[in-house]
Amino acid sequence: MKTILIVDDVFENLYLLRVILIQAGYNVIEANDGKEALEKLYENRVHLIISDILMPVMDGYMLCQACKKDDNLKDIPFVFYTSTYTEKVDEDFALKLGAARFLRKPTDPDHIIALVQRLLDKSNPFTKSKDNTEFTEEEVLKLYSKRLISKLEQKNLDLEKEITERNKIELKLTNENAILDLIANNTSIKKVFNHIIHNYQFLRPEFYLSISLLDESKESLKLISAPNLPKDYCNAIKNLKIGENIGSCGTSAFLKKPIIVSDISTDPLWKNYKHLALKHDLKSCWSIPILSEKDEVFGTFAIYSSNVKTPTFENIRELNSAVSLAKMAIVKFRMAEEVKKKEESYESLINQANDAILSYTFDGEIHNFNKATYTTLGYTKKEFLKLKIQDFIVGDIVRSTKVRDAILNGESVVFDRKLICKDKTIIDVEVSAKIQKDGKVLSIVRDVSERKKAEAKLLESEYNLRQSQIVANLGSYSVDITTNTWTCSAILDQILGIDENYVKTIDSWVDLIHPEDKIKVLSYFQNCIKKVKDLVRSIVLYN
Repeated sequence: MKTILIVDDVFENLYLLRVILIQAGYNVIEANDGKEALEKLYENRVHLIISDILMPVMDGYMLCQACKKDDNLKDIPFVFYTSTYTEKVDEDFALKLGAARFLRKPTDPDHIIALVQRLLDKSNPFTKSKDNTEFTEEEVLKLYSKRLISKLEQKNLDLEKEITERNKIELKLTNENAILDLIANNTSIKKVFNHIIHNYQFLRPEFYLSISLLDESKESLKLISAPNLPKDYCNAIKNLKIGENIGSCGTSAFLKKPIIVSDISTDPLWKNYKHLALKHDLKSCWSIPILSEKDEVFGTFAIYSSNVKTPTFENIRELNSAVSLAKMAIVKFRMAEEVKKKEESYESLINQANDAILSYTFDGEIHNFNKATYTTLGYTKKEFLKLKIQDFIVGDIVRSTKVRDAILNGESVVFDRKLICKDKTIIDVEVSAKIQKDGKVLSIVRDVSERKKAEAKLLESEYNLRQSQIVANLGSYSVDITTNTWTCSAILDQILGIDENYVKTIDSWVDLIHPEDKIKVLSYFQNCIKKVKDLVRSIVLYN
């Protein structure tokens, strides 16, 4: 079994190469750098070397040179397999050092195995190195230093570019987080848009940006933010009709697609508007529509330049990111506006109610209330804000533990209480209460003072009627037309000579009437029933 030495300082590279070679039937020895590889070569019989170039301690170039200078190792085929030194001059130098082949990562596994098989076939002239040029030690070191310096310079450039890009990404993330904080804190839409534009222009100061929103008519774009565009130009486009051939933004909003105008002076979309832009040295304009999830137009995001310019891939990527932030701000703003409208509508409805509506806790703290709450008690809103339940209720807040427990159990409870007005008068109220999810008790309080007075007056009238009937020996009765039954006073029972066992139905009532009066009384009775039914029907229809 042939033995192959693989040299690489990256574990993953060693692992992949080892798996490929073992599956092909080869014995594999591993080393992490050139120095360790030489030690393995002296300890084992190796038939082929596959090595990376950029490694610590001793790199691949130095390992190859050391092998080719050693009589015991110089005939072992040496293959470079690299992802760092990939230029043509790197390959030429490797082959001049005596390498059999030069591979660039990644290479197809089948190609690697086929190459290994050919190199291990000694009868195949393919195994000989392609360039047998002899180099002095000084020449090798000179060429090696030249390639190493070139790579180090390239690495420094790459590192600087990576650091710059990383700083740009970190700054972008910081700015985006700041914008997200503004959105979360319900900052005005204009301030959020200004922040988005300032962040973009910090990275790309050569551009001028604007954000416009489609108005309620969905026919015009209203300019919301353009902090760096000339004021005269902003005034000219502050209300821009949308449609085909109406500049970049008007067309973009109308067609719902990006519009890239690299030269305003020649583009037909700007035929009727180019004079507005060109007099302010605005020579190109790209506009991206801001669309909802339902493909509805929210507005447009535009970028102007003082140069005739077409966007790069980087420009488009940055613009899409800014558009996404603007879209988030618009969605949040619209949600907040919708909630605000609903709250205002609800508050208006509550304040129009005649009944007092308030929420409170059992410690007497009042959390919310409507207009009727303080006007019913004769207070101004400013005065009422200083009060607690204890300040205007007669007795303790919790007068009945049964009622309190029912409320705490989530039941709707109705009970009567008395309240003290500002002028010290007492009013009777009916309270309908239910606990809410936040632990506050929501109550609807209705002033029933007049109803209570009417009820008391009715009871007094009924009492007086009964007393007068007793004195005058008069009876009274009432008929329930829904059950066809009747009731009467005790005096009438005595007059009619009936007791409590008498079944009082319409038929039994007729039996008590004198035969000569039956027709007249029944006609009167039926006429009364008809009037009552007509009255009930009128009430139902009215409601």
